[in-house]
Amino acid sequence: MGVEVDFSGWFQLRLATDPDPHDEPRGVSGFTWSYPGEPDFDRTVRFQPEGAFARVACEPEIGIGVYVDEVRVDGSASEHPLVGAAVHLADEPKFEGRNGIVAEAGYEPIIPFRLRFAHEGGWFGRSYADRYDYPYPELRGKGIDFSDEAKADIARVTGISDLGAVWRERERRLLRIIEATTDEALAETCRCRIAFMKENDFLIGDYALRSFYAFDLTGPVEGDLVPVDPAEPWPIRYWMGGWDFDSLCGYICATLTIVK
Repeated sequence: MGVEVDFSGWFQLRLATDPDPHDEPRGVSGFTWSYPGEPDFDRTVRFQPEGAFARVACEPEIGIGVYVDEVRVDGSASEHPLVGAAVHLADEPKFEGRNGIVAEAGYEPIIPFRLRFAHEGGWFGRSYADRYDYPYPELRGKGIDFSDEAKADIARVTGISDLGAVWRERERRLLRIIEATTDEALAETCRCRIAFMKENDFLIGDYALRSFYAFDLTGPVEGDLVPVDPAEPWPIRYWMGGWDFDSLCGYICATLTIVK
């Protein structure tokens, strides 16, 4: 059967939204903005804190980091070296929807897709392919789920059943930061975020949706932690959901099958 690797966690994706151009660096007309003191949007999907910009007051509910939860060898749970490994997407991958030119919202492919697991001995992983053919049909999302099951699953894995309650608590934290700080840029950013959450509470509903993806990794294999036949494709299936448009984070749940 091979080795099945389950991984999950919060990722960050900082990008402008319609009707802004896909590569708008700060946000103008959509509902995401880069506030004073924050770096430009770069559309990079980050599975780990390195290179991310973590906004204040988002933790402990949301903290960037994707890790291996379980490894099954031939169907049975295993104390494998990959358990607990940090999961990375290398090479600064981007969501390539381009305002519906490549894919509609919720179906955007991630380009490039190079999955890496950091373990004690180094790195292990694989790329999607040696080349990427525009408009990336295999890498696009396969469907969006708004069902009660999706809502329940997202609440279960994230521990958040009501994003509205999280936002209200976050507003209180931001108010305390405004009262305590002498950094006017930080204070203004906090005020902007409070206004955003109050004026765009309709976005809370998007927390309960998830987008499904499924394709095979056929590119170069990195590392030798698992003996593999490099000619065999590795299926990966995952969903991305739990969208929090204040923290600019979402949640991923995935299973990679390493065919030996």
